[in-house]
Amino acid sequence: MTETVQKQQSWSAQELLVAYKQGERKFRDADLTGANLTRAYLSRADLTRANLSRAYLSRAYLSRAYLSRANLSDADLSGANLSGANLSDADLSGAVMRNADLSGADLRDADLSGADLRDADLSGADLRDMRMNWGSHTLIGERLYRAAEDRLDRIMVAGAVHITDNDWCWDRFLDHTPKDLLDWALTTMQTWIVEGDGAPVVLCNWQQEK
Repeated sequence: MTETVQKQQSWSAQELLVAYKQGERKFRDADLTGANLTRAYLSRADLTRANLSRAYLSRAYLSRAYLSRANLSDADLSGANLSGANLSDADLSGAVMRNADLSGADLRDADLSGADLRDADLSGADLRDMRMNWGSHTLIGERLYRAAEDRLDRIMVAGAVHITDNDWCWDRFLDHTPKDLLDWALTTMQTWIVEGDGAPVVLCNWQQEK
């Protein structure tokens, strides 16, 4: 059986937008490195495995787009609509996603290390097995909220994390969180650790220290 080799086709931003307007939706493996797609309308576009590294996608409309295994590292996705998009196994490391709508998006196994998620909407997004950005209060707060199981005290901890400054302060969290809630929060967060994801030492060693 002959192995199929995927080759990336280079598109300019203008070519892609014209093709989309003419009804084309399949842009798999497209090379759009650094492309300017600001405010582009690409709903349901198939950009599986596309290279969108360093692309400008600010306020782009990518609702229900297929971006599985796409390279979006260091891309500008600020204010973009990615609701319901398939971002499973995508590389979003270093991406700017401030104020982005990620509601209902599939982020399973995605790499969000170093991503800026300030004020992003993660409601209903699938966050299983993702690679964390351990400095993102938005992401940590959202995941803790889901694990709170309607416990008001736990929900309050998640909410406090969510509204803190983006520079997550672990020392402040350790010092000001009641012991029982701290045990719950850190034990929960330990289940999110992926090898090599830069999880804080205090989190990795919590079982031994408590």
